[in-house]
Amino acid sequence: MKIIHSLQSRLDYYCHKIAKTHKYLLGQKVLAFLQTSPPDYISKEEKDIIIEFLKHHLIGVFNYPFAKEYTKKIKFTKDRKNGLYYMITKEGHRMYMKRGLSKRRMQKTCAFLEVEQHQQSPHNYCFEPLAISSDTVIADIGSAEGNFGLKFIDKIKKLYLFEVEPEWIEALEATFEPWKDKVVIVNRFVGNKDDAQTVKLDTFFNTIKPTLLKIDVEGAEKDVFAGAERLIRDGIADVLCCTYHRHGDDVAFTKYMEDKNYKVTHSQKFMLHISEYSGWGTRMKSPIDFRRGLIHATPKEHT
Repeated sequence: MKIIHSLQSRLDYYCHKIAKTHKYLLGQKVLAFLQTSPPDYISKEEKDIIIEFLKHHLIGVFNYPFAKEYTKKIKFTKDRKNGLYYMITKEGHRMYMKRGLSKRRMQKTCAFLEVEQHQQSPHNYCFEPLAISSDTVIADIGSAEGNFGLKFIDKIKKLYLFEVEPEWIEALEATFEPWKDKVVIVNRFVGNKDDAQTVKLDTFFNTIKPTLLKIDVEGAEKDVFAGAERLIRDGIADVLCCTYHRHGDDVAFTKYMEDKNYKVTHSQKFMLHISEYSGWGTRMKSPIDFRRGLIHATPKEHT
């Protein structure tokens, strides 16, 4: 099946090549960029892997062979009680989709999640072992469908899900119904102020002590850090934070956490952002930008 999927991907590439589509031409721009003026933070080995991939595949966020490995068609079942569709995760749990998504969209969303969390992906939250135990308290900031917390729900003590989209909150309530005694869904933004819509982590966790923070908030990660100064200063929690939403976040967040006496490691490989392709041009230093996906920061006293 993987061979067939790979052949289909290559056929798709050559169809776009013949038609000289916008996506194909963007790929050629990226190839030329890597061959003539690659950024110095990408090693020759890493560069060559991406170049070889782009010679036979269309560009995407993940430009590595693993991105074409996922071939399984996901089965979705409709829950007659609430009318929501769900899939079964690798751990055997129901993960509900938000209301209103077409089956095609659900398939695409979950297939992308599988690629995103592939063991070789730069967006894999578990790119290195996490200290998960019966004492673990996770704060998932930007939880969306809740796949990260759901992966560990049977093993941990408490899970706090911060999500503001009403449709996802409904889905999260359905997903975590079996563990409602240890799951709290917080319908507020997380940032550097306290008001009716937003809360600082230092305020919310005034007495509760989370042991792991997972932060994925579409470019507002800096504000989350600003509102969590005490938690970070006291070194009570590991931090998993996305660094691909804005140019330079991996360098800035690494320095910030190291200055707070944390050991910082980066996920492997890179995610690609192109201003005319992704629509994120205002956040980019150049029109073609390869970014690290995540950092994992651990208080040095815990290492």
